[in-house]
Amino acid sequence: MRNKYDAVLFDLDGTLIDTSRGIIKCYKYVIQQMNLENVSDEKLRTFIGSNLFNAFKNNFSLNDNEARQAVSEYRKCYAEFGLYEAELYPGIESVLEHLHEQGYLIGIATLKLQALAEKIIQHFGLYRYFDCI
Repeated sequence: MRNKYDAVLFDLDGTLIDTSRGIIKCYKYVIQQMNLENVSDEKLRTFIGSNLFNAFKNNFSLNDNEARQAVSEYRKCYAEFGLYEAELYPGIESVLEHLHEQGYLIGIATLKLQALAEKIIQHFGLYRYFDCI
């Protein structure tokens, strides 16, 4: 019997990998560096998956230039160490392996910069399963 679908797309953050620890650490780093108002980890969790520029601008009342600066600082922090603070969800690798063995095309759709998404996937040894990111 032929499969109904040929491809499966996954989100990265919160679906394949729990990246919340690194994301929250980087938000906290930017908050400290830019002397922004401290917010709780619970509040920072609500920013995960949203557009960085909008998250900084709307939640910290920053102007466009300040928000761009915050995004730049965040991205530096995340690329240096934040992305390695992630944890693979239990069972994900076996799901990917099964889909791959069944011949599905597997992709990731994410708001994360492609280079960072690729680094994370390589870090966890999952790159071989994906046809596109």
